[in-house]
Amino acid sequence: MAGLAGFESTKGGAVWEPKQTGKGGDRKDLESNDKSYMIGWYLGAKTGIGANNSTLHEFRLQEVGDTAHIVGDVDENTKKISIWGTGVLDSMIADGLTPGQGCAIVWKGKQKPKSGSGKPYHIWDVMINPSMEPIQVGEVANIPAGGPSDMNLDDAVGEKVEGVAATNGDDDDLPF
Repeated sequence: MAGLAGFESTKGGAVWEPKQTGKGGDRKDLESNDKSYMIGWYLGAKTGIGANNSTLHEFRLQEVGDTAHIVGDVDENTKKISIWGTGVLDSMIADGLTPGQGCAIVWKGKQKPKSGSGKPYHIWDVMINPSMEPIQVGEVANIPAGGPSDMNLDDAVGEKVEGVAATNGDDDDLPF
């Protein structure tokens, strides 16, 4: 298969999911703990995915607190891992990270709204470490769900994800 050398599969990949395990009726909510974190470099986001118009943030993984939170296999060459966005996480990443920047993402659990009514929401911390050397990011940043043919990739590299928090329907449901 020398003709396929250098190609990577576009299917699935690894997802960091510290909030829950299983799907649908088999879903079990998890509790946050001191291992509910991942450290790596932000690569960008794919937006507008599925019926909920979800966002999938992509990272190059350096370390994860609990490997049981990884769904799928992390490619040993690219170390790429994704996180499904929530309204809070999408806003924090859009406001605090640029592609190539080293960071830690910490899931701190769920919190009820201060008003007392409404659905609990996920609490995150997005942290940067200036001592982590930035990495060069290719054409990953801000690719819409339709793929690169829907946009000019030269304009996308280095942009932040804008306005995705307002479009995320149900933060607890994975878009598949």
